[in-house]
Amino acid sequence: LPLKPGWNMIGCPFSFAPDWSRVIIRKDGVSKNLRDAAASGWVMNMLYQYAEGGYQLVDRMEAWSGYWFAALTGCEMIIPKVSAIQAAPGQASTTSAANNENWQIDLHVSSGKYYSNLSTRFGINSNACPGMDMADRPEPPEPQGGFVALYFTHPEEQVFNRFAWDIKPMASSTTWEFE
Repeated sequence: LPLKPGWNMIGCPFSFAPDWSRVIIRKDGVSKNLRDAAASGWVMNMLYQYAEGGYQLVDRMEAWSGYWFAALTGCEMIIPKVSAIQAAPGQASTTSAANNENWQIDLHVSSGKYYSNLSTRFGINSNACPGMDMADRPEPPEPQGGFVALYFTHPEEQVFNRFAWDIKPMASSTTWEFE
């Protein structure tokens, strides 16, 4: 699938769920897995699906479903024709304690019958970099119809200027702007 800088609407062309961990991103004849392509600044390793009245971050594609995927540069996505192996139910997740160098706060917004089920998060992380990095998440495109959104603005960014997550490095003073 050819990808342009920005949000790309992609779909699963198979009658089964492909193995998302085997997706390859190709740029200028060089192929990388998703994690390495994200670390190289080609793509953001995140997949959004519209379901239950809002966007949800998902970790795999389902048969015949559509998604939003973020590219930072022109490249190509290769989805392998290999079925995904289902993860064992009840896998434990790890969390880390907040401290002065690493903390995050989730924001939720609603207005009347409208609400955003997309996590809006800001925080500090000692490994974050100024500007957009892998700790940040661009805000997906606005859905059709009635909705409410909350996002952080970054007009200086080249490809994306609205973010659902805005994680910054530690500084003596830090400000977040959101709409």
